[in-house]
Amino acid sequence: MNSEREALVRRYYEAFSANDLDGVLAVVHPEIVFNPILGALYEQRGFRGHEGMTDHLRGLHERWDTFEGELEQIVEDGDALIGFVCLRATRGGEPFEARVAVEVGFRDGLISSFVGLDVYETAEELGISL
Repeated sequence: MNSEREALVRRYYEAFSANDLDGVLAVVHPEIVFNPILGALYEQRGFRGHEGMTDHLRGLHERWDTFEGELEQIVEDGDALIGFVCLRATRGGEPFEARVAVEVGFRDGLISSFVGLDVYETAEELGISL
């Protein structure tokens, strides 16, 4: 596995969980395409570029008291990496937890795309157990 790419994904989730916008933008391509799977969390279906990622991160942390993503497993799939992520959030003392898979693309040494996937279908397609 490409350890540089894996490190970028880990840095993304560390910055994302810390609400560190500068840290997120440092590892994503200026023309990133971000298409989450959990539509209930978002007011729009996708986000594009640094401006979109800024809106995405600010919006999440405005709507939730806490919000973090823990990268539990990462698998190489061709030119992309598939990350298995546990999302945890709270609002008004109520916890929320969801597991998702994300296909992460790369360009120019940065993350260029995130595509949200069903965690169980993705694990089955890759032949791995969760």
